[in-house]
Amino acid sequence: MNAEIIAAVADRRYSASVQDLIEKIEADAQARLPSPPNSSPAERLARCKGFLKVETHRLKLQHRAGAGGREICQARAAILDALLRHLWDSSRNSLSPQAQKEFPPLALVAIGGYGRAELNPHSDIDFMFLHDGQVAAGKPLPHLSKLIDGVLYPLWDVGLKVGHSVRSIDDCVKVANTDMQSKDVAHRGAVDCRQRGVVQ
Repeated sequence: MNAEIIAAVADRRYSASVQDLIEKIEADAQARLPSPPNSSPAERLARCKGFLKVETHRLKLQHRAGAGGREICQARAAILDALLRHLWDSSRNSLSPQAQKEFPPLALVAIGGYGRAELNPHSDIDFMFLHDGQVAAGKPLPHLSKLIDGVLYPLWDVGLKVGHSVRSIDDCVKVANTDMQSKDVAHRGAVDCRQRGVVQ
């Protein structure tokens, strides 16, 4: 597993109008989210809030103009994809050069409605930090811990409801083998994430 993060790649299942909307979201994310070097956490948080505010307003306007519910939900998932990708990259880039070189295989996997790109505007976002042995004695090792903090704290600070888990591949298999609903969720999440372009 050589995975990093959700890539909001417009694929065949999106209509042309949704693909166009995703391109606009991606462009806005590239313009609004990056912070100047040495910016404060408050400045970085303000950029995230501003991005979410503008993009949420864009979705409202699209919906009022006649866009369907499915299109709005897919676009909302793309907004979160862009934000999470930014937070992931920022957290990873804050590691020392040596730590970046030794960066272990990790993935951020969208699950539930978010994983299916069916994210209603006020829904919580569910995802899993998938690792390959970066937990010891029940605690994440430094690389994973830094990423978890760098992703979760800003999401909470902007007011999003987040459901998350931290699991190894073995943990996922164990949970799936004991609970049919988890197996179905894991299978759907894996399929949907592959379709949405999770980098593997």
